[in-house]
Amino acid sequence: MEALFNSLGYYFRVAEYRSFEFWLFPVVTILLIWLLVIVGLKVFTRRSKQFKTVYFIHKAWIISSLAVSAVIIGLICYWWSINYFSDHPLQISLLLSLIISLLVPVLKLMKLRNYFTFESIKEITPLPKTSSKFDETIVTAKKAYLNTSFSIFS
Repeated sequence: MEALFNSLGYYFRVAEYRSFEFWLFPVVTILLIWLLVIVGLKVFTRRSKQFKTVYFIHKAWIISSLAVSAVIIGLICYWWSINYFSDHPLQISLLLSLIISLLVPVLKLMKLRNYFTFESIKEITPLPKTSSKFDETIVTAKKAYLNTSFSIFS
């Protein structure tokens, strides 16, 4: 554990915070997630009778940010293998981008979880005509949230 903190301390010391290249990665990460959400909603959105568009927007944010984080992890591994970081101290910039891309799904899952209360479930599902249909809607919505959570964390 001490070696980890020593390495992080070294990365913080050698990082070039004033360079354009340092801040390029976190900004591009945010823009890429946003762009993937827009493209994903246009390409992969299907009309559902069970959920409104709000549910699919949150799900697109989660999927897009996890895809970007996978790309960042791959980039870190590749640059580490070719010893790119010896000439370019970008470790902290990439770690910041990775933290941003992994924080977005957590925040969106928490936001999505807030919709699954008895009062606010109507914001993501169409209003049913009978009370028994409303109970079915609640069960279906909770199963969909659990499936989304399990597929993300697996």
